[in-house]
Amino acid sequence: MPDALDEMPASSSTARSAPERAELVDTDVLVWNQLEFTPRGRAAIEADPLFQQLDAMQEGRALFIDGVLDDALQFNTVLSQPFLLEEVVPMLEQPQTPTPPPRRAGARLTPI
Repeated sequence: MPDALDEMPASSSTARSAPERAELVDTDVLVWNQLEFTPRGRAAIEADPLFQQLDAMQEGRALFIDGVLDDALQFNTVLSQPFLLEEVVPMLEQPQTPTPPPRRAGARLTPI
């Protein structure tokens, strides 16, 4: 993570930044989750001109996690972690490959 993120005011696990500072999250892999709380979800993120400028978005290093995978990430339990890792790790290893079919009903993770 960029050092600038460490300097931002934060709560226990989150920090807020102005959209104009989107470059702060331009990392090796950009993972988007909780899309159901974003008006228009993934489409809004992909259409945002600030996010379109990020190398991670332009180079296909962005993963969008929703559905049961997002649930597994949010629950963060001894039962959900193995499921999440089983599904997401192969996608992180090759994020620019075409989206594989979900291995389980409801699993939807789509690299761009």
